[in-house]
Order: sequence, then C-alpha cells, then structure tokens
Amino acid sequence: NTNVLNQYLTVSEKKWRQAEYERRYERYAGIPQPEATRARLQIEIYPERQKAEILGSYLLINRTAVAIDSIHLAIVPGVTTRTDFNRKATLVIADEDHGHRVYVL
Repeated sequence: NTNVLNQYLTVSEKKWRQAEYERRYERYAGIPQPEATRARLQIEIYPERQKAEILGSYLLINRTAVAIDSIHLAIVPGVTTRTDFNRKATLVIADEDHGHRVYVL
C-alpha cells in the first residue's frame, strides 16, 4: 500500500509539504468561512475493488456579520472529488498536491 498503490512520503517530505502549505495559505487563516450545519451522505463501499463512493450534500450557513466571497475546501490529495454549489462558484485555486481548493462566489 505505501510503496506500490500509494505515493510514499518520507517524514522530511511530509514536513516540507506542511511548511509549503502554510507558506501558501497562511494569509487565509482568519477569513470568515461558512459553517457546515447539516450533512447528508450516501456511502457505497466496494471492498473487492478497494474503492468507495461518497455522494453527499452539506448545508453551509454564514454565521458571521460579513459577506463571504470565497469558500476554502480541504481535500484529500489523491482522492477524486467533484464539488457543486447551488449558486455560481468559480474554482480559482486547485492545489491537489497540498489539498486546498478555493471557489469564488
């Protein structure tokens, strides 16, 4: 699993990636983001294929006093994902290596 099926990262590589993530995205640390208040998930597990499919929706609510103009998502590197919103949202950052996506509303 660690050497053939998945990418193997040494401890120093993991530390470098974490430091690089912090350099790239620390400027967003305090920005207002919506709060996930409800999740509905349908999970299908296929052990014979070592795969899983997760379909779901999240209700996000802005509990801050300011308008939110972008959504920041943490994703798992190496996992195929698709994100849809109920309003126009444009993907402006798709950093798959560091697991960070930004959508502008």
